[in-house]
Amino acid sequence: MAYRNLDNKHKTVPITLKLSVIRFLRLLLAAGFVMFIGRTDLSSQETILLDASTNGQIRETCFANFYDSGGSSGSYGYNQDYSITFISPYAEGYIKAILKYIWINQKDTLFVFDSDGSTIAHYTYTLLTPDDISIKSSGRSLSFRFVSSDNIPWVGWKIRIACDLSNDEPCGAITLPVTKTCETSTFNNLNATRSAYPGDPGCFFSDGAHDVWFKIIAPDVPDFTAEISRISNYKKEGGIKDGAFAIYKGTCSSLSFMYCDDDYPVPRNENFPGPATFTRGTHYNAGDTIFIRFWGWGNEEGFFNICVYSDHCSGALAVDAGPDKSICSGGSAVIGGSSVSAVSFLWTPSSGLSDIRVEHPTASPSETMPYRLIGLDSDGCSDIDNLIVFVTKLRTDMTVSDPSICEGGIASIILSDSEKGVSYQLRDDSNDSPVGTPVVGTGKNIILLSSPVTTTTYNVLATNLSTLCSAELTDKAVVTVVPDPAIMTQPSGDLICSGETHTMSVTATGGIPSLTYQWEESDDNGVSDAWANAVGGTGSATATYTTPALTATRYYRVVISATGAGCGTIISNSVAVTVDRTAPTGTAPAGTTGINACYVDAVTLPAGTPAFDPVATAAGYSDNNGGAVTATLINTQVSGNNCGWIVTYTFKVSDECGNALTGQTIVHSGRDQTPPTGTAPSGTTGVN
Repeated sequence: MAYRNLDNKHKTVPITLKLSVIRFLRLLLAAGFVMFIGRTDLSSQETILLDASTNGQIRETCFANFYDSGGSSGSYGYNQDYSITFISPYAEGYIKAILKYIWINQKDTLFVFDSDGSTIAHYTYTLLTPDDISIKSSGRSLSFRFVSSDNIPWVGWKIRIACDLSNDEPCGAITLPVTKTCETSTFNNLNATRSAYPGDPGCFFSDGAHDVWFKIIAPDVPDFTAEISRISNYKKEGGIKDGAFAIYKGTCSSLSFMYCDDDYPVPRNENFPGPATFTRGTHYNAGDTIFIRFWGWGNEEGFFNICVYSDHCSGALAVDAGPDKSICSGGSAVIGGSSVSAVSFLWTPSSGLSDIRVEHPTASPSETMPYRLIGLDSDGCSDIDNLIVFVTKLRTDMTVSDPSICEGGIASIILSDSEKGVSYQLRDDSNDSPVGTPVVGTGKNIILLSSPVTTTTYNVLATNLSTLCSAELTDKAVVTVVPDPAIMTQPSGDLICSGETHTMSVTATGGIPSLTYQWEESDDNGVSDAWANAVGGTGSATATYTTPALTATRYYRVVISATGAGCGTIISNSVAVTVDRTAPTGTAPAGTTGINACYVDAVTLPAGTPAFDPVATAAGYSDNNGGAVTATLINTQVSGNNCGWIVTYTFKVSDECGNALTGQTIVHSGRDQTPPTGTAPSGTTGVN
């Protein structure tokens, strides 16, 4: 049997190996060289365990008992993850799995996959003893994957593997070769139906239910014998216990009944029919077609052996189809080996072959194809050999990502769902020149690297490492190169009052996937107080930051970063947010002197004393940041007497931040300058 690798997607991946010769025991129709593919054609029964030695294999078989790693009497192991594929050697064939028992613990699972990789069934935490439940592939292969945990292993499973070639009707009969000795092959009638034509064969005990058909192209020899028998250990291995056959001659649509045999040697015994010998001139002429219709007694289904032989054949005929071939999709290969004593050839099927009647045709199939070479010697005795032409079809439907980088960065292009055994080469799509080194698939996502200086489109070339077949992926990667982060507008500081906040912003461009911001602060612009992340306020991680209420001057800056490949970090200019703590400066206006007024008392302004004018008073002062100032009267003091008095205005001058210049005064002064008024008394007159 041939062994081939199986990838983790449950798809067959061909590797070039020489098949051991598998005799399919076919024969052509005499005149038309037309091959009929039948239900099942097997070499010998196998016992196959799913363990480390068979993990990842493809097994060509039509008659096997398939067990877990414990075999027929043990249990599977802990923490296993094994896969295997069974493949039919026939282009028209299918694989059938007949479930005998399945005992699988929880957290352990047996998966069954169809030819296209889709899941047909999965069994977990299963204690199942089915009545020969069967699963049939839609194509030529059926795959299994078993995954166990660290739970206690259970018994596992027994599954019988068979082929289904649909030889239910006479026109689908399998053509049997005539060899020198009985070269037994095993077939089955599983799920066969009663033939619509030619009806009940009329045998003593049997009615032809679940019948299958074979045919023999009579060679030009005196006689030949057809023999049908039980398989060894038939009770245990699903063999038919009691069978019968009917013999016909003619064509598949016009059959002439010859005779039938229910039991041998005596009817009613549970035996197979005895060998049937056909004599030239009595039963056939060279080139006639003899049909054999076989069924199990009492609707029995299972496996059986059959062969056709004549000791008049020379035995020298040996047909050699040659080794398996592996080609790339769209490629071709010359097939055929070194046959001995063959005078004519027929390859089937004809699909993809340059000539079906030569020993070494050119095969150009579009998909993996089994071919059978049928050879005849000069007497019409026959031999058959086969090979498979594996067509490597690389998957090209994977997706590749479209990353962006900054100038000088390295782009990581993610290729999804890579295949094991396949390498992937990144290429510049403008000229297909390779970029970097190829990366071997892992069955998972892989990363391809590039460092373009401008935005660039890439394609990916996939190459099978075994066959060296290559194909370009459909999807292309576009690596976008963007500028490094750059500041377009710097933040600005301000002069604020104690307890106020300040909002500042920065405008930046470039970088990928987006810019991040972090505002920093320092007491002295980083001279002795190191820059640290700004504490308090709002928006310290955004482009706009509002400080907390400040009572002292602080310096601020913002660090702008981008996490994309190759993107740098930039720092803005530092700005000061200055807290104004300086009082206004200036000179109080001069007071008025020489006011002619009388002193009244300590609280009453003498008449004519100018009132305190805050506007005029403030005009003599200024704020250090150019803001408005306000003069506020604090106290008015009157002292002195009529001979001299003073009025003192004490005031403060404040800026908008409340910084005040105190102790400012304006002094007005005066005295009573008006002479007394009145009339002098009359003098005495006439004084002697």
